[in-house]
This record gives sequence, structure tokens and C-alpha cells, in this order.
Amino acid sequence: MLTDMDVLLIIAESGGITSKVSLTTTQISEYLSFSQQTASRKLISLAEQGLISRYPNNRGVEVKLTTKGEQCLRQKYFRLKNLFEKSKLVIKAFVSTGLGEGKYYIRKKEYTKQFIEKLQINPFPGTLNLLIDKDDLAKIKSFSKIQIKGFEDESRSFGNIDCYRCVLKGSQSYIIFPERSSHPSDIIEVVSEVNFRKKFGLKDNQSVEIYL
Repeated sequence: MLTDMDVLLIIAESGGITSKVSLTTTQISEYLSFSQQTASRKLISLAEQGLISRYPNNRGVEVKLTTKGEQCLRQKYFRLKNLFEKSKLVIKAFVSTGLGEGKYYIRKKEYTKQFIEKLQINPFPGTLNLLIDKDDLAKIKSFSKIQIKGFEDESRSFGNIDCYRCVLKGSQSYIIFPERSSHPSDIIEVVSEVNFRKKFGLKDNQSVEIYL
């Protein structure tokens, strides 16, 4: 079966990460032993998903991975790397001031109950916001996640939260990615039973190491 990852990989190997490349459906079908029609449908699907950009010209079409497509490929790479090398990941991050959203959401009893049941922590009502290199985002998401389910109350709905186990300052913690976060892509939130700022005297721009 021809997968999205197969085609993304071919585009990347042809130079489509950094620039537009001419890659016909005939070439793709020959590389992967699939019909030209299947390859054509796959390119259209990838473009609709926002994973590639297509640029029609007189000779056919040029393609290039989008940022989303590159990140998808990086996540697959890091998952395979972790699988075969069995290596742990250490990420350097910098303490950052948050928007105050974490405190509001963590206090919701529907979330708190799941944190206790699924993560085995009774979380401090707030999150530690950390600035990371954008390349590290794919590395984090290459690890297994635990999902906290969203819910609805009388006034609104709340989205899912993806959680990745980590250790920060010797404390069992989780990097969380709320489905409806308004944070920039280079800011992550960490939830734990510990008030990191108070216990360790953390200040903005101070560096810390996260172990996954």
C-alpha cells in the first residue's frame, strides 16, 4: 500500500525539503511500483492535507514539502531513531512567562481526574512554560503519548490534551499539548505535582534540561 510517508520521503530525497523539484507521477510510480493513477491521487491528497505544495508548469508539476510535511517526516525519523537506538532525549529549554491559561485548565475537575487516573499525578494548578528550539518539537512528539480526553460543560467545550512523559529537575512531569492552545509553536507547557518556579527559584530565561 502506498503511504503518505513513502511519497514524502521520495520528494525529500529529490531535494523537495529546501526547494521545488520536478517529480512526475511516472517517476513516483516507478520508484514504488505503483500505478501512475495511484501516485497522482496521492500527490493530490498530500496537497489537500497541507503536507506538500504543488506548482503546475508547462512541463507538468513541481512539488515541495510544506513546513507541516517536513515536520511529519521529522517525527517519523525520530520515532524510528528512538526505536532502533533506544536512546533517551535531552532537550534544553528556557523558562518563559505564560498566558495564565494553564492554571485555569488544570483546575477543571474533569481534567484533574484524568491526570490522576492516567498520569498518576495530582497536578499543581498551573503549568511551567518553556521556550524550545522548534526542531525539538518533532523530537518530543516522536515519543508515545497519553491522551487526556476533552469534555463539555454548561458553557463550552474543552479539547483533548496530548501528554508526553518527561523528567524535569528530578520530578516526574509531562509535556502537554492542549488541542486548543494559543501558544506559539516554540513554547511548551509542563505539568507536574511540583511548583517549579517556587521550589527551584526558576526565573524567566533560565535554562533547564528536560529528559524524555
